[in-house]
Amino acid sequence: ELWTYSGVVRDGHTGTLLSIDVRPCGRYVSSCGKDKTMRLWHVEAGKCVAIATGHTEAIGASALSRKLGRYDVGGKSARNGGGAFALTASKDRTLKRWALPGSSELDACAAAAKDGEELSLRSLNSVRAHEKDINIVSVAPNDSLVATGSQDKTVKLWNSSDLSLRGTIRGHKRGVWDCQFSPFDRVLATCSGDRTVKLWSLSDLSCVRTFQGHAASTLRVRFLGGGLQLMSSGADGLVKLWTIRTNECEATM
Repeated sequence: ELWTYSGVVRDGHTGTLLSIDVRPCGRYVSSCGKDKTMRLWHVEAGKCVAIATGHTEAIGASALSRKLGRYDVGGKSARNGGGAFALTASKDRTLKRWALPGSSELDACAAAAKDGEELSLRSLNSVRAHEKDINIVSVAPNDSLVATGSQDKTVKLWNSSDLSLRGTIRGHKRGVWDCQFSPFDRVLATCSGDRTVKLWSLSDLSCVRTFQGHAASTLRVRFLGGGLQLMSSGADGLVKLWTIRTNECEATM
């Protein structure tokens, strides 16, 4: 069989949950945590349909393919990396790419008589990505690039096809907590323990904007308004709305 059952019935994670991601259509959710596994959940059925094992320490971040068409690819092509994929980043400082079964296989697993039997995912690529803990992994809207942010103060860009290194972004003075691709432009937003949010050009990896205003570590950043605005949240208990063109903070909540 192209996809084999793990042979173990599980109700869920056996350790603290650290991160989740949602497939763009909302049908599948990935979760990962201190039990060193990543699980893929079928939302409608409410079941775990696949599990990834192989990291030696807690998995702190996971991400799923953004292109919907990839999830229609199944069978041998999917197993060999031609379909959708999942990414995991661990405290063991490695980044792994996993092949995902097509939607038909996942739906069949969700409908299986034995509730709780998962498909075992295959690791396609694995790289030692950073020198310290990896806090975040994200995927570009076209699935071509992957970004990771780490406590080593860097963001690294990887080719999604084989996890070969595309480039390293340096400029934050403390660990990077989040990095997100713009939905429309070739830019990447990052935020850090240095209390700043930065915007980077993917063409030459230069910093094109720095947003300052948080009084403590900035923990999350997201694009809003068709990529024209950013929303950030910090350890200072504040959420801030920024307009990229003017560098202005429009609201603090």
